[in-house]
Formats: sequence, structure tokens, C-alpha cells
Amino acid sequence: MRRRDFLIGAGALTLTAAGGPLLFRSGRAFAGNTLVEELIPFNDCDTLENIRAIIKHNNFRFEVDHNWLYDHYGFASTQADASPRVVPQIIIPSAAVPPDPDLPPKFDLRDINGRSYISPLRDQAETGECQQFGAAAAAEASYNRHNGLYDDNCIILSPMYLRWVYSGGDNIGMGLYHGMTGSGMPWQGPTGQEGTCREEDFPFVSFDDHMGGSSSPPAIQLETAKAAPRITFRRCGLIYPYNYWETTNRIKRAIYRYGAVAAGILLSSAMRAYKSGVYEDSWIYPSTLPYLNSESNQAITLVGWDDNPPEGGNGGCWILRNTWGQSWGEGGYMRIRYFSAGVNSHNAYLEAESPGDGSLKMYGSVKVDGGDLIGTTITLSGDDSFEAVCIGSDYGFSTLKPGHYRLTPYKPGILFTPLYQDVNLTAGYAVVNFSGIALDG
Repeated sequence: MRRRDFLIGAGALTLTAAGGPLLFRSGRAFAGNTLVEELIPFNDCDTLENIRAIIKHNNFRFEVDHNWLYDHYGFASTQADASPRVVPQIIIPSAAVPPDPDLPPKFDLRDINGRSYISPLRDQAETGECQQFGAAAAAEASYNRHNGLYDDNCIILSPMYLRWVYSGGDNIGMGLYHGMTGSGMPWQGPTGQEGTCREEDFPFVSFDDHMGGSSSPPAIQLETAKAAPRITFRRCGLIYPYNYWETTNRIKRAIYRYGAVAAGILLSSAMRAYKSGVYEDSWIYPSTLPYLNSESNQAITLVGWDDNPPEGGNGGCWILRNTWGQSWGEGGYMRIRYFSAGVNSHNAYLEAESPGDGSLKMYGSVKVDGGDLIGTTITLSGDDSFEAVCIGSDYGFSTLKPGHYRLTPYKPGILFTPLYQDVNLTAGYAVVNFSGIALDG
């Protein structure tokens, strides 16, 4: 073991590394424009000794230890194996949005009046199918909450269907959530393969049995899954306000009203080695704007929150459900500070449908200066408050009830004409397009 001193302010922190000193790049936490403290970020490949030293220096309040995930992927044997990240220096507003007075300070889908509306924890093994597992978990929670199913009556949906039938073997990100709705992509219409079947009709198999390979499952298995009864959803929502702090309250409202919210996080060796407590790191800033495109490499679901965790510390935390089995973390779950690991950057949820729900649609495109305007947020108000994000230049809301709606586009630096559009949707569908002018153009 070799040692190296890292100068922190007027003192020094001694860290150890296997095979040579690891590289660290200091992250910085800001309140407005004021530097609050200097944090040492976690690397992709830290030893447990380094992780614990960083936790102590940063005054974080969680514990790490060996587990199968960390031991398999977690640390570097040489300095060359370490891969430090560059901390994005985006200064965000100094004050967080006040808690929503209509929401409780603590909420957990695993314990609502002693009942759990969450299906059993899953283990994706060594597959890379976290997106499908995350989408399935969000769908299950929405369906269970809407239909009053809890404990042993919770449904279990098939990530395999999403992997091999709906998305044809591809990982398609946010498109998965549109695909879970009965209408599919609103501007394309249904394909006949939307939603997903139950786990028993297309069960998860191991990595060696083609789940993570390039070849698809046997044709007979695919045909059987397509013929099985499927569950679809009324519509999906993406949580994407340009005020980054506001994401916390919007995620809470979605969990409370609809069910679990799918999210993306940025992994580190400390997260892989997480054992208990409130996880925290310095990766709280989006790595790019718009922040839906920020770096993320693990899909998870958020099933609740606690504004005042017993460990105290800097703010509240999400209750995060992962797909790494029960031996990781707190029985397969993690408590993670709001914003840490970029958890507020990639969020989607689903609304379950009831018999008699409307089947009307609204869709359109956004152009600016003759070109597509990707990443515009379109807010729908009227029946419910929902948001869509342009995929290409297109956006859409599906399975709406008859009624009066207002659509409002937003993207920084763009003036839209008109500023909003009102639509009285009574039958079929409505096409609502927007054009924009770049203010600095």
C-alpha cells in the first residue's frame, strides 16, 4: 500500500490506494454564489479505505462494506484503472423549493397503513437491463396503487417483454414509458405490442440464457408472450422542470398520487459498496442542460421520501429501490439525499387506467427558426398537470378525457408564438404545434 496526502484547506487528509495513489478532483458545493465547503468526490474505482476516508471528511452519514457488487465491479488495482469524473461546475439556486404543504414529511409505498403496494424486490443479476426493470417497477406500483392491490396481491410485470417484444431487444430510454401506454407513441399510434405481460407469462432468465446476449429468446417464447394478456397504462409523465430544485416536489407528488417514479443515477464505487444510512455524494449538479440529457448509468425507482431522516445531515432523502438483490444496501433499498448521484435528473412515471377512461389524444411538433426544437417541455393543464418532452421535434399526450386543456411550451432562451394554446378536446384528437424564436438569434 502506498500513501498520499491530499491538501484540504489548511489541513491534510491521508488516503490509501492499492497499487499507487488514486486521482481525485475536488467537487464544490455552492449556496448561491458562495462556496460552502470543499468536497472530495468518489471515484469509479475506490478502495473501501478511500471511500470511508472520504465519507468521514465530507461528513456524510452512511456506511459501506464488501458485497458481491462492489467486490465484482468496485475498485481499481492500479492507478490507471481509476476513472475520476469531472465535477460539473453548474451553480444552482441557493434556496430549495419549500416542501409541498399538501404532502406528508415522510411517505413510503412499502408501508401505507401497514400495507405494501410494492411488488417483491428483483435481482437483475449481471444483465444490463436496469431500464426495463425500472420501468416495470414503476408500472407495478402505479397499477397496485390504482387498483388497491397490496402485500401478496401485488402484480409482478415482465421486464423481458419490454426488452424483447416492445423494444425489439434495444434499450430505448424514455420511449419505454410511452410504450407502456395503450396508445404507444402518440404521433405514431399503437403498434399492437404496447404494455407488458405478467412475469409468469415471460419470466426473467439468467444472463447466460440470452438476457444480456445479442440473440433473442426462442421464437415460440416471444409468440407466447405476445399472445398473453397485457397490462397497459393511461399515460406517462416525465418530470422535467427547468427549475432543477422544483424536481423534488414534483417527484414527491407523482409518488404520492400515482406510484413509484423511475429515475436514473450515476454510479460510483461508494454506491456499489453501500450498506446502510443516507447515501450522499457530490454529484448533485446536472452534467448538462437540459438536464434530462445528463450522464446516468443505472435505472432505479423511487418509492418514497423522508424529509427528516434520523441520521440528520443536509436535507431529506429518497427511498430508492434497486435491482441488485436483497444482500445490497438496506435489504435491496437505499436512502439517498435529494439530488445526490443525479437522482433528480431522469424521472418518469405512469398513470394506471380505469374502465371508461377517455381515449382522446393531443400531439404536435415544435420548430424554431425553421428547425426542430429538441428538449422543449410541454406542460398540459386541465384534466391533470402533465408534462411531455419533445422526442425529436414531436411531443404527445395520450388517453385524455374530454375537456378543456391548456398547453404551454418552455425552453430557456426561446420565445414561443403563441405563448400557450387552449384546446377544447371533445372527440378524436387535436394537433397543436408551436414555433419559437431564439432570443439571442
